[in-house]
Amino acid sequence: MEWNAARLKFPVLSGQAKAAWKPRLPRARRNIVPADCSFVQLCRIGLALTWPVVLAVLVALGAWLVVRYYRL
Repeated sequence: MEWNAARLKFPVLSGQAKAAWKPRLPRARRNIVPADCSFVQLCRIGLALTWPVVLAVLVALGAWLVVRYYRL
């Protein structure tokens, strides 16, 4: 019974519309990184995406070192 309800909601489960299915992403989101980027530009993009994580890790490491130093 659940399978029939799912087949009604999602036609791909019944084998229909396999060829007609396409991802519905906006055109701007399909190519996030242009194909003609150099290695340096790719590194800059990676740094721009990950610097908040690196900053949070460095702050946590600094806080851990301060706590460890004052406990001794």
